[in-house]
Amino acid sequence: MKSNALVWKFVNQDSPTDIIEVHDERSAELLAIVLMKSAQYWKLHEPEKLQEPKVIHEPKVVPPPFKKPVSNEERRTQKRYMSEFRIILISGSNSFRSVSQDISLGGIRLKKSVPEAFVKGDCIAYISHKDSRENIEIICNVIPDEKDPCRIKFHNPNPQQVNRLNQWLSENALKLKTAA
Repeated sequence: MKSNALVWKFVNQDSPTDIIEVHDERSAELLAIVLMKSAQYWKLHEPEKLQEPKVIHEPKVVPPPFKKPVSNEERRTQKRYMSEFRIILISGSNSFRSVSQDISLGGIRLKKSVPEAFVKGDCIAYISHKDSRENIEIICNVIPDEKDPCRIKFHNPNPQQVNRLNQWLSENALKLKTAA
């Protein structure tokens, strides 16, 4: 701030705590004209030089604490199964078909990228076995991630849906073990 800067102060004589400060001469002249027409009585004090603000202390910059990077497996809350299930997503009048790359009781990673139309709001996922006509219907959200637009997260699934999916995943994992 310049040390030669001026400030014009208008003080309301009826209420001395009401003060208007103006920092340029032309604005002070215009305000004086406006305030003369006001019902309240304002007094213009002589322009004063602004004082340099005094810095009491320098702020300290504290770096954030270091956090060890967390791997995908450490941040997962559900066990992931590398199982292929048929997936159909429905959002309004849009539908999308894919196959799961991996699946857990919390969500699915698909083999295909989910179209942009599904990113906003809830959609319905129909999950089914390749060998079955039965399906599980779960409300989900597409995780908005430009780097990995293939993930969906289940949104408050009911216990029957979770139990049935868990049964399918366990059966499929057992089939994979016996085949190996």
